[in-house]
Amino acid sequence: MEFVHEDLMPRLRDSLPSLFRHVQCCRFTLGEKSPELGPVQVLEHSKDGVDVVISVQYLSDVDISFDAGSGISFGVRRLTFSGKMCVALRPLLQRFPIAGAVHIFFAAAPTVDIEFTGLASLGHFPGIETTIRRAITDWLTSYMVLPRSKAVILADDVDPMEALAQKPLGVVRVKVLQACNLAGVNCHAFKEDCFTSHPYCIMSLGDCSVRTSTVYDTTNPVWPSTETGAFFVVHHREQEMSVQVHGEASASLFQHNFTGFLGCVSCRIGHCLRRWPEECPSGKSGVRRSTQKLDTSQVRRELLHVDDPVNRGVPSVVDMEVQWYAFSSADTWPADAAPAALMLEIFQGSGFPADGHGGRGLRWRSWIDGKDALVSQKGKLEADELQFPDLPINPRLFPVIDNLTARQYCLKDVAQIVGVAEDLVVTYLRTRDEFRDKRDRLREVQSKDDYRIELQWFQVLVHMVDQSDVSKNLNIALLDSQ
Repeated sequence: MEFVHEDLMPRLRDSLPSLFRHVQCCRFTLGEKSPELGPVQVLEHSKDGVDVVISVQYLSDVDISFDAGSGISFGVRRLTFSGKMCVALRPLLQRFPIAGAVHIFFAAAPTVDIEFTGLASLGHFPGIETTIRRAITDWLTSYMVLPRSKAVILADDVDPMEALAQKPLGVVRVKVLQACNLAGVNCHAFKEDCFTSHPYCIMSLGDCSVRTSTVYDTTNPVWPSTETGAFFVVHHREQEMSVQVHGEASASLFQHNFTGFLGCVSCRIGHCLRRWPEECPSGKSGVRRSTQKLDTSQVRRELLHVDDPVNRGVPSVVDMEVQWYAFSSADTWPADAAPAALMLEIFQGSGFPADGHGGRGLRWRSWIDGKDALVSQKGKLEADELQFPDLPINPRLFPVIDNLTARQYCLKDVAQIVGVAEDLVVTYLRTRDEFRDKRDRLREVQSKDDYRIELQWFQVLVHMVDQSDVSKNLNIALLDSQ
């Protein structure tokens, strides 16, 4: 329940209207159903690591209840979660434990569906269900979808940055060339049979999005050849690139835009780089182009003209172009290829307040003047609890030895009862007393107001910069747990 109260609930309060700012989670039960795993696919992206891709489907009969006060309450009774989870083992070792660390993440955002209960009490707040659904989905995504991941180091003698950081593979340039047969969402007051749109595209990968320019008064837009496209940092070839086409709202008195969404398409980066036909326009190498069919199932067809291409069943398509730049071969990039990739490596630090680990934790925010900011994951608390040393005695025997010695049994009898050598019993008792003394002294230090903790990040933030950014500042700020 800690992650619910410290992370989910603050996100939910921030996204809801002020009336719901005191919403509380009263009950949180995941139910009895277990997730279904499989099939399993093993991928080797490099000699240093192996990825195990597991299909996950979770149909949970959850029981989650929220109380917003003033008699307003609602809940969640079903959570559907499906996607491909990746377990990455790297770096590979020639000894046990085989890998230096294990990473768990989703390369592409999983599909999440939520069934609510008690929303009748929210009938006076239209859109509240969508807001709650988006907040919960964003919370799930922010934990496990690249570039976010969960990592655990397995070997003590490996470089933590190499083992724990989600290092990028390269940069992909994505450009939308043109589209055909888009929905015409602008209705003209004096022209019944005239329906056009002001289309623009939003290209997204991971947690980054870029908007194209708008092409006006057409359902067959061609974007300017002078637009270079968007550059995205790629961490895994299973990541999904998505393009959403929207219609810009019309400001004309005699035109009205009834709906803005025109369609969307998504494709895995690995599929684009392997399957799309390769072309070399204007001497550019490694350029691949393809015509993709848009998913228009969410377009509000009832608001379109009866003769609109979408209503007549004519597929909406978009022509796209991608180009790959691998960091492993950055020395061979042409001079005018892509913006530079500025990598900011965040390691660890000390002297942070003890309460900095709570809530959303302490996170680093970095940005270049005039550009979007990147935010790191929360700092992980270095183990400040002492670990009992390893002894050649089964830990289950420790309380038995403690009870026997407390009852004044001699060491010889204790050793005979638990089945270990007498000198091991002596070693355990001495180690136990030393451990308890160190633990008490540590707790005394931790109870002081000026106690500080050490946090670890071991993360890489990548900024794309071009020639115009040379004179700009790189800004770094530490965000608190709120």
